[in-house]
Amino acid sequence: MPHKQNSQTADWTEALCDAVATDDVQHVGNVFGHLVLQDCERISVRAKRFIEQFAPSYFADEDLDRDRLEAHLRMDVFGASVLAYLEVQDVAIELSVEHDIATWIEANAPALVSANLSQMEQALGQPGVGTHRDQVKLHQLIDLDIYEAIQQRILEKTWADIEVALADVMAAAAS
Repeated sequence: MPHKQNSQTADWTEALCDAVATDDVQHVGNVFGHLVLQDCERISVRAKRFIEQFAPSYFADEDLDRDRLEAHLRMDVFGASVLAYLEVQDVAIELSVEHDIATWIEANAPALVSANLSQMEQALGQPGVGTHRDQVKLHQLIDLDIYEAIQQRILEKTWADIEVALADVMAAAAS
């Protein structure tokens, strides 16, 4: 598996360097989209594992009413998939969900964009004048508002898919 990940990293890194060298806004955006999708895939895998491993024990707890049980499971899945993944990636996010998950995603999308852009900057090379110039060029090729909207939309879609999986598990447990 590490070989596959290293190969994928080399592919997007090479694509990014080429896009920056040729001032190709679309290809820079494609690399950004690739990183967002990669993050969301990893979040989905974490959620699936958590649900498979721990959901049965939630439904075995007869002390909680159904609504509280589902709310606890939902927040725990979010914590184990989204929050834990982003914390491991060292993304500066808010670790508590004050209102609801959709609000959290909207509020934290800029931090996620920043983390992916930082990864893209690092991929441009070792610190030095040439790399710094490429990083400046990179920032000239991006539109933060668009990137934040993309990041938010894809993470919302990923979470919606996880919610569907949760609903299926909850429905199966209820029957």
